[in-house]
Amino acid sequence: MVLVIGAFLGFLAVAMGAYSEHGLIGSISQEQLLSIRTAIRYQQIHSLVIVAIGLVIATSSPVAKTKGLAACGVLFITGTVVFSFSIFVSVLMNAPGIAILTPVGGIIIMFAWLSLFVFGLRVWRG
Repeated sequence: MVLVIGAFLGFLAVAMGAYSEHGLIGSISQEQLLSIRTAIRYQQIHSLVIVAIGLVIATSSPVAKTKGLAACGVLFITGTVVFSFSIFVSVLMNAPGIAILTPVGGIIIMFAWLSLFVFGLRVWRG
Protein backbone atom coordinates (compact mmCIF):
# COMPACT_ATOMS: atom_id res chain seq x y z
CA MET A 1 0.00 0.00 0.00
CA VAL A 2 2.92 2.36 0.70
CA LEU A 3 4.06 1.99 -2.91
CA VAL A 4 0.57 2.73 -4.27
CA ILE A 5 0.14 5.85 -2.12
CA GLY A 6 3.64 7.07 -2.99
CA ALA A 7 2.94 6.68 -6.70
CA PHE A 8 -0.35 8.54 -6.37
CA LEU A 9 1.30 11.37 -4.41
CA GLY A 10 3.92 11.58 -7.17
CA PHE A 11 1.17 11.85 -9.78
CA LEU A 12 -0.57 14.57 -7.77
CA ALA A 13 2.70 16.50 -7.44
CA VAL A 14 3.13 16.56 -11.22
CA ALA A 15 -0.53 17.50 -11.73
CA MET A 16 -0.29 20.31 -9.17
CA GLY A 17 2.94 21.50 -10.77
CA ALA A 18 1.28 21.71 -14.17
CA TYR A 19 -1.80 23.38 -12.72
CA SER A 20 0.23 25.94 -10.79
CA GLU A 21 2.36 26.86 -13.80
CA HIS A 22 -0.42 26.92 -16.37
CA GLY A 23 -3.56 27.71 -14.41
CA LEU A 24 -2.64 29.76 -11.37
CA ILE A 25 -0.10 32.29 -12.61
CA GLY A 26 -1.80 35.65 -12.61
CA SER A 27 -4.66 34.56 -10.38
CA ILE A 28 -2.70 34.25 -7.13
CA SER A 29 0.00 36.40 -5.59
CA GLN A 30 3.70 35.74 -6.10
CA GLU A 31 3.98 34.78 -2.42
CA GLN A 32 1.16 32.25 -2.78
CA LEU A 33 2.77 30.83 -5.92
CA LEU A 34 6.04 30.39 -4.03
CA SER A 35 4.16 28.57 -1.27
CA ILE A 36 2.52 26.26 -3.80
CA ARG A 37 5.91 25.56 -5.40
CA THR A 38 7.37 24.71 -1.99
CA ALA A 39 4.50 22.29 -1.33
CA ILE A 40 5.01 20.68 -4.74
CA ARG A 41 8.77 20.35 -4.22
CA TYR A 42 8.33 18.69 -0.83
CA GLN A 43 5.66 16.39 -2.25
CA GLN A 44 7.86 15.40 -5.20
CA ILE A 45 10.88 14.61 -3.05
CA HIS A 46 8.98 12.68 -0.44
CA SER A 47 6.88 10.83 -3.02
CA LEU A 48 10.14 9.37 -4.32
CA VAL A 49 11.15 8.36 -0.79
CA ILE A 50 7.73 6.79 -0.19
CA VAL A 51 7.93 4.88 -3.49
CA ALA A 52 11.43 3.63 -2.62
CA ILE A 53 10.22 2.44 0.78
CA GLY A 54 7.23 0.77 -0.89
CA LEU A 55 9.46 -1.00 -3.40
CA VAL A 56 11.71 -2.36 -0.65
CA ILE A 57 8.68 -3.58 1.29
CA ALA A 58 7.15 -5.15 -1.82
CA THR A 59 10.33 -7.02 -2.76
CA SER A 60 11.31 -8.17 0.73
CA SER A 61 10.45 -11.71 1.65
CA PRO A 62 10.62 -11.57 5.47
CA VAL A 63 7.78 -9.19 6.26
CA ALA A 64 8.79 -8.96 9.92
CA LYS A 65 11.98 -7.12 8.92
CA THR A 66 10.04 -4.46 7.05
CA LYS A 67 7.51 -3.52 9.75
CA GLY A 68 9.76 -0.68 10.92
CA LEU A 69 10.22 0.43 7.34
CA ALA A 70 6.46 0.37 6.79
CA ALA A 71 6.05 2.62 9.84
CA CYS A 72 8.57 5.02 8.29
CA GLY A 73 6.51 4.97 5.09
CA VAL A 74 3.34 5.84 6.98
CA LEU A 75 5.13 8.75 8.68
CA PHE A 76 6.39 10.05 5.32
CA ILE A 77 2.91 9.75 3.82
CA THR A 78 1.25 11.51 6.76
CA GLY A 79 3.82 14.29 6.92
CA THR A 80 3.77 14.89 3.17
CA VAL A 81 -0.02 15.01 3.00
CA VAL A 82 -0.34 17.31 6.02
CA PHE A 83 2.49 19.62 4.86
CA SER A 84 1.68 19.92 1.16
CA PHE A 85 -2.10 19.70 1.28
CA SER A 86 -2.37 22.30 4.04
CA ILE A 87 -0.57 24.71 1.72
CA PHE A 88 -2.69 23.71 -1.28
CA VAL A 89 -5.94 24.14 0.65
CA SER A 90 -4.76 27.39 2.23
CA VAL A 91 -4.00 28.98 -1.14
CA LEU A 92 -6.54 27.36 -3.46
CA MET A 93 -9.52 27.50 -1.10
CA ASN A 94 -8.52 30.86 0.39
CA ALA A 95 -8.42 29.27 3.85
CA PRO A 96 -5.30 30.73 5.49
CA GLY A 97 -6.21 29.24 8.87
CA ILE A 98 -5.44 25.73 7.62
CA ALA A 99 -1.81 26.75 7.13
CA ILE A 100 -1.35 26.26 10.87
CA LEU A 101 -1.02 22.54 9.99
CA THR A 102 1.95 23.09 7.66
CA PRO A 103 4.60 23.07 10.42
CA VAL A 104 2.95 19.98 11.93
CA GLY A 105 3.46 18.21 8.61
CA GLY A 106 7.08 19.38 8.53
CA ILE A 107 7.68 18.01 12.02
CA ILE A 108 6.15 14.67 11.02
CA ILE A 109 8.46 14.56 7.98
CA MET A 110 11.48 15.27 10.19
CA PHE A 111 10.36 12.49 12.52
CA ALA A 112 9.99 10.20 9.48
CA TRP A 113 13.59 10.91 8.47
CA LEU A 114 14.78 10.21 12.02
CA SER A 115 12.77 6.98 12.08
CA LEU A 116 14.33 5.93 8.78
CA PHE A 117 17.75 6.73 10.27
CA VAL A 118 17.03 4.51 13.28
CA PHE A 119 15.72 1.74 11.02
CA GLY A 120 18.89 2.02 8.93
CA LEU A 121 21.06 1.73 12.03
CA ARG A 122 19.20 -1.39 13.12
CA VAL A 123 19.62 -2.98 9.70
CA TRP A 124 23.29 -2.02 9.62
CA ARG A 125 23.96 -3.49 13.06
CA GLY A 126 22.18 -6.68 12.07
